[in-house]
Amino acid sequence: MGRLVLGLFVCSCVIATGAVAGKLPFTASQARGYVKAMENDIAEERSAIALIGKDDELAAGKLDSVSFRLNASVHALGNYAIPGRSPLPDLSAAETLDAQAAAALKQKTKAGEKTALAHVAAALVHKKNAQSLFETAETLAPGRRCEVTKPFPVYAVPEGFAASTNDVFPHGVPPNPKDIKVSFIDLATGKPPAGEVFPGQTWSFDVKGLAPGDKFDVAVNVVGTGFGKPDANAKHWKVVVSFDCS
Repeated sequence: MGRLVLGLFVCSCVIATGAVAGKLPFTASQARGYVKAMENDIAEERSAIALIGKDDELAAGKLDSVSFRLNASVHALGNYAIPGRSPLPDLSAAETLDAQAAAALKQKTKAGEKTALAHVAAALVHKKNAQSLFETAETLAPGRRCEVTKPFPVYAVPEGFAASTNDVFPHGVPPNPKDIKVSFIDLATGKPPAGEVFPGQTWSFDVKGLAPGDKFDVAVNVVGTGFGKPDANAKHWKVVVSFDCS
């Protein structure tokens, strides 16, 4: 006795909580972004090293740009609770060293070039440390979660039957969702449904995943001693499907 019941859905993206008071939570996707940013800055810094002694002005410009980006990152990250050891000290140190290296190159002397090379080498160590800390933060940070919901009726098994199945198709679930979780709310109580949904009848569910037409299918099964007429007894629930959307 399966039914396809159309209904509205609500999609909301929520960030997992648990951050330090006054700080925003730092997500896994943000950590991945900073890992990539460190890769780009390290590549830019190595490009500057290759220019030292050949084009000190261009090398200084590259180092100034990297220092500026690091400064912006330090200020932005100060608003977040980063799990694990903070990369901010390494970022701040790298910012200072890059700025000092750029200033040394602007002297246009051999001594300035030597000083710049030493500062850049030290800055690279700090950037690699920061990159490693961001990689650790990625494994510790909560991912961004998306959630879709859909209301639907649950019918009692009628007289003469021992089971019924209702297929529910919540909209907005992407193909191959990661860390998917499915739960249900009884709209009459606002709480998870009891195990006995009707007298002598219990329920369970199966996540069937994507059905033809890219519809996400959740089957709600009711079993037990049937009573009454078909569709005479119903309760109103909603299915809640959450998944990683970072």
